[in-house]
Amino acid sequence: MSATDRLGDTNARLFEDAIELIRELDDTEFLCPTLTPGGGGIGPQLRHCADFARSLLDGLLAGRIDYDARKRDPLFETSRGHALGELESLAERLRALDRVRGERALAVKTEAAALPRGVDPWCDSSLRRELLALLSHTVHHFALVRERLRARGCDPGRDFGLAPSTRAHESGTCAR
Repeated sequence: MSATDRLGDTNARLFEDAIELIRELDDTEFLCPTLTPGGGGIGPQLRHCADFARSLLDGLLAGRIDYDARKRDPLFETSRGHALGELESLAERLRALDRVRGERALAVKTEAAALPRGVDPWCDSSLRRELLALLSHTVHHFALVRERLRARGCDPGRDFGLAPSTRAHESGTCAR
């Protein structure tokens, strides 16, 4: 196994699942808001995942990842072509992380508004831990995408938004 236990590749494959989904959708399906109050189309959900991945990737050089200051890309939500390009780039960059030391120390800041005033919002982490967190975060949002599409009569398939560990469990390939 690599220093990251191939978590870069696992995350990249999730983004490639999103690429495949976007290619199968038309503009109406991609842009259509959900029927829930305040809900958006699937573009914002996928953009949110891309923003988190980009924050991780962009913060690696400095060793400081500030998820609260992530650069939100509104064009991603309205242009399937732009979204595809961004996801392809992120998948490539994520896959390359499997050649980096997974135990590399990082400082991470996220959801600082939930902390009491005066508490240092930065905490210690590692690349491996952040790749695990990204995986969980992405699966969660992809499951929301799947449910939003299904509510509109579009089935992205059972595996979209399904955790890799669930897939392994169901196929009998995970440790018991």
